[in-house]
Amino acid sequence: MRFISLPLSPAIFVEFGAAGEGSSWDSPLGSIDEALTLAAGEPAEIWVKEGSFRRTDGTPAVTLTPGIKLRGRFPREHVGMSATRSPPFIENTVQTRLLGGSGVELFAQHVVVMADDTVIDGFNIWNGRATEPEPACGGAACAGGILVGGAKRVVIEDVKFIFTTAESRNSDAMGGAVYVGAGGSASIRSAYFAIASATAATGYMALGGAVAVVGGTLSLDGTNGGSDFGFFGSTTAQGGNGGTSDRGGDAIGGAVGCSGGSLNITRFSFGGVSARGGDGAAGGIVAGKVRNGLPGGAARGAAIGMIGCAFSANGIFNSDSFSDGPIATGGRGGHGGASQLAGTQGGAGGVGGAAEGGAIYSSQNLSFSIAGNSLEGFELNGIARGGKGGNGGPSSGSAGKGGDARGGAFYVENAPGGVASAAAITFNGTVTAGLAGEAAAPTGSSASGGLAEGGCAFKVCQVDGTYVCATGSQVDSLSCELN
Repeated sequence: MRFISLPLSPAIFVEFGAAGEGSSWDSPLGSIDEALTLAAGEPAEIWVKEGSFRRTDGTPAVTLTPGIKLRGRFPREHVGMSATRSPPFIENTVQTRLLGGSGVELFAQHVVVMADDTVIDGFNIWNGRATEPEPACGGAACAGGILVGGAKRVVIEDVKFIFTTAESRNSDAMGGAVYVGAGGSASIRSAYFAIASATAATGYMALGGAVAVVGGTLSLDGTNGGSDFGFFGSTTAQGGNGGTSDRGGDAIGGAVGCSGGSLNITRFSFGGVSARGGDGAAGGIVAGKVRNGLPGGAARGAAIGMIGCAFSANGIFNSDSFSDGPIATGGRGGHGGASQLAGTQGGAGGVGGAAEGGAIYSSQNLSFSIAGNSLEGFELNGIARGGKGGNGGPSSGSAGKGGDARGGAFYVENAPGGVASAAAITFNGTVTAGLAGEAAAPTGSSASGGLAEGGCAFKVCQVDGTYVCATGSQVDSLSCELN
């Protein structure tokens, strides 16, 4: 096995279950908690051998204090002061795992909680499941993996996230794996996100299936010694269904969602990512009146969804970026309520949810640029599918309109200066308008399907470079809206 070596420096040594005093691998402490106690609130390096750790009481596996650098992947056979450790990811047979729980235990709301000037490097984060409102996330369920919150100058490096979710019971859901909040700043380097999701409660919004940035600053950099180790796979943002009385919740950013913050991405790929709006509530009888079905939620940006952010991709996404067709799907409109009185009309079906930006959605961003000469030949793929309208309620309820679909690959509006690019981008996009619901017999009115606009991209302003559509209609630059 090829090993890499850290600069030799004073460190606190940990091997899970040991009983030493932490001065070397020959006498390691038995837990990260003991190492943090020994550090006594001061900055320190903590090195952890391969192994696994979980709590069973629902509390985080690790809560760091300011200045701590926590590093894993040290082989079990180490002795003395050895500073060598296993390389990350593909070559890695030595794993240091922090787990949030299992099916018979309480799941940790967050597996790791960061603080100012902290580093976590060389860990696998498993089974984090955030379900409760988190004050650090504005009351949303968030960060099943790592909570950055308002912590500053955080580094997350060579970390693999597996089965991390935010599953809200009564609020928005944000960042199944990582959440960066107002005033927080973090750099995520060479990370791997697999099977992460944000699923909102009834009628609520989901932001960032894997990563959410709300008022903070985040850099995602997939480069690692010339190799690409930045990957989002099987990540989903799911808006809350309407239950009995709500419209479907919106889903923004199936992999990465940003609201009011700053986001920079370099060399990350996205495979099997999706965003889906929640289904609208069906109508019923309320206070003796027949109720219409409610609208489905919108889906915006199956890979990246942004509202009011500063965004840049300086340098290419890697060659496989967006290769596995990110899909944004609007929620279905709720069915109209059934009439229970002769001669009265059933409720109308709800409108299907819109789908905007099959791969990338950007609205009201402070800035937006994709730049770098290495963008030559970059392809941006995506699918936007409007939600189906709800059926009219018996009898004679009108059908709900299908949801609109805009920008199969790319949707950008209200971006100061438009979209800047230094080289050609090829869009491979598909838009599919939502079907109308079915009208109820005998006299219910039919409805139209949704609009399908911008098969490749919608509302894109060309500032520099060349934009080419490979499928569908041409880039819509005439309706571009600039501040």
